[in-house]
Order: sequence, then structure tokens, then C-alpha cells
Amino acid sequence: MTPDAVTLKGRRFPRHKESGLILVSVYAILSFLLVLGGGLLSFALVESRSAVSSFVSLQAFYLAEAGIDQAISQLRLNSDWSGSSPVPLGSGTYSSTVTTPGIENPNRRRITAQGNSNLLSGPIIRFVETLVDLDTDNSLPRGIFADKDITINGNVRVDSYDSRLGPPPNAGGTASGNAVIGSNSTSTNPPTIRINGGSTFVGGDVLAGPGASSDAIDIGNSTVTGRVGAAEHYTSLPPVAESLKDAKELHVGGSDTVTLPGGSHHFSRIRVDGGGQLKFTGPAVVYAGEVKISGNSISTAQNLPENLLINVVGNSQVTLLGTSDFYGVIYAPGSDVSVKGDVEVYGAIVGRRISGIRGNVEVWFDEALLNGSSPTGNQVLALAWQDLS
Repeated sequence: MTPDAVTLKGRRFPRHKESGLILVSVYAILSFLLVLGGGLLSFALVESRSAVSSFVSLQAFYLAEAGIDQAISQLRLNSDWSGSSPVPLGSGTYSSTVTTPGIENPNRRRITAQGNSNLLSGPIIRFVETLVDLDTDNSLPRGIFADKDITINGNVRVDSYDSRLGPPPNAGGTASGNAVIGSNSTSTNPPTIRINGGSTFVGGDVLAGPGASSDAIDIGNSTVTGRVGAAEHYTSLPPVAESLKDAKELHVGGSDTVTLPGGSHHFSRIRVDGGGQLKFTGPAVVYAGEVKISGNSISTAQNLPENLLINVVGNSQVTLLGTSDFYGVIYAPGSDVSVKGDVEVYGAIVGRRISGIRGNVEVWFDEALLNGSSPTGNQVLALAWQDLS
């Protein structure tokens, strides 16, 4: 018997045929696995490219959304804002264009924002559009206003000027005598507006709530150039509807300088110590909880009151202390506000209570706040949104 054959019950089978069959089977299996592996690799590469493309496209989309957010923030400050050129953010840019779609509603705006992601070799572009209406009701009280009571002690002057016509009167400008010390309250025991001691001068009116009697106001020995009595209308003070859930505290120490750009900023609390400097390089809207500003520590863009609005959220405390000049609007409809020391305010102060104005304090209402965009911030109502990509 030859070694390459096997005998089984008298029958002989060649060994080389069996080996050849096994070899063919192995080659077939290997070929199948190679084809399968190549297909899986190709599929994985396609899926990987698709995942990267989707990620980059999503990034471009969020960049476009950032353009929408910026436009809304700026429209709250200025109803004539028309958009921005590309703004760098991360590995991309965003930009926006704001137009008025028709003359039938001059307060309607169309915001078209573009997001560009540069993560890949060529930019990925997404477009988002939203339609909004602006409420530009200029109802900011002209000077000092409280929903409840006001107490003034010391040598205080409340007057007005117009920054469009020149600098404040203390810097050579002209006083216009159109300020108001006002309240919504009609309380008579104690009077809702109490001006005690000193030589307070009011270039304008002192007005309690609608229907208030003469006992609701005690002007003491102060001089009032305008009317003393009851206001004709109740002044609505909408609450500041903004969340500070993830906001952090801003503390500027006595030897520190913090510079912030224009736009919208959120802080759980603001504390600026005397000697510290908080500077804004452009028009800004600030949302905050408690606010304490000591010394000459706030620098507003161009020293124009319309360029800084501090919106105080909820029931907090606002305090201006020391020797300081403050250009801006403090809008704190749910909070108590106190001003103590040698403080000059150019703009307006609104609070739930003006719990104390003491010292040599001057409050100059800027009449430029009554024109153009509302200094309390235009309300922006979103009507429609769509992805144009």
C-alpha cells in the first residue's frame, strides 16, 4: 500500500484529494473573511466621516444660534441695531443680519444668523432665522422712583440734563429741570415720600401714587421747582424675568481691575470694593442679585448712562457707597436701594423701596434715556424660528 492512500474495508482512498479539499475550504473562508473585513472597515470609515461631519455641522448650527442670541441681546439695548460682522468663537465664527421686514409693523425684526465651523478643511456653514417683535415702551421713571416709599436725608439734588446736548451740569453742561421723585404708593402714615433735613433741591416734580392726598408727601424744607402731588397714572414696574441659576459672583477687590465687553452679563452677586475698577468697553446689560458698589469703581462706555443697565433680579439689596460717579440705570423693582456718601448718579434709580439717600448725593436724570431704545431694555418677543440650512 502506498503511503498516500488509506484502505477501509477493502477500499482505497487517496490522501492528496482530501488535503486539497481542506485547502480550498480554508482559502474560501479566508477570502470571505477578507471581504467581510474590508466591508466592515469601509463601513466604519464611512460612519466615522459621517459622525465627524455631523459634529461639525452641529457646531456650525450652535454658532448660528450664538448669532441669534447676540442679536437679541443687542436689540434689547438698541432697536436700530443691524447685525454684526463675523465674531470668532472657538474653532469658528458667527455673524448676524437684522432687518425690518415690512413698514406695516416698524417694531418687527428678522434676524438671520450664520455659523461657520472651520474644524474640517473647508468651512461648514449653517443658517438660522428668527422673527421677533420689540416692545420699545419708554416708561422709565425720570430720576428716582420706588414702588413703595422713598426716604431722603442730607444735601441732595435731583435734577436732569440731556447728554445729547452736552456734559452733565457739574462738568459745564446745563440742567433742564425735568426730573421726578416718584412713587406708586399713597401711604400717609408715614408719608410715602419723606425728604428730611438738609437743603434738598428737586429740579422737577415730586409725585406720589395716583389719588394720593397731600399727606402722602413731606418735602420738609426742600426746594421743588415743579409739581408736588399725585401722579396721573400708576407706573408699571415689570419684574426682571431672568434666571441666575448658573451665574457666578463678581467680586472686584480694592486693587483689581476687571474689564468686560458690551453685551449681556449675568452674575449672582456684584461687589466692587473702593479702589477696584469694573470697566465696560461697550453698551452693556447686567443681570445680577445683590449689588454693592463702593467708591469710584464703575466705568461706563463713553460715560453715557444709556450704555449701562443693571437689572436686579428678585428681592435683593442695592447699595452705592463712598465717593463715586455712576453713569447708568439701576432697575431693581423688587429690591431696596440705598445711596450713601458723596455719590453722583447720572441716569436713573428704580427700586421697590429707596430705603435711604444720605449725604451729599446728586442724581441727574439723562433725558436721552427717553428717546430711541428703552433704557429698561426692549422686550423681545420671538414669533417664529427656522433652520435655513
